[in-house]
Amino acid sequence: DNVLSDCLSRGDVVGFRVALRAWSGQPYRAADSEDWQIFPVKVRGIEKQFGVFHLDACVDLLRTNALCPRSWNAEDDCRVQQWADLNVLCNGPWSLLREILLH
Repeated sequence: DNVLSDCLSRGDVVGFRVALRAWSGQPYRAADSEDWQIFPVKVRGIEKQFGVFHLDACVDLLRTNALCPRSWNAEDDCRVQQWADLNVLCNGPWSLLREILLH
């Protein structure tokens, strides 16, 4: 289970910060916690369960890591976009995770 998203879904900001510090301190996470791409095969598996994604909400500026036909990058800022009626793939930067999930 995902402790970070669980804390946020319950509004537990303190718990989220504690879990994020613990997660960030893991050696393999410390190298780059901002720009991770999900393996396309994993995305296809998620789509089988939840339906095809309409857009990828957090891609690099050149959109080279976009996994959907439509995408938003930092210039588009997913935090100000309308997500209603969209099935959105969002693997955003950890530093913005709380803001994105609360959008």
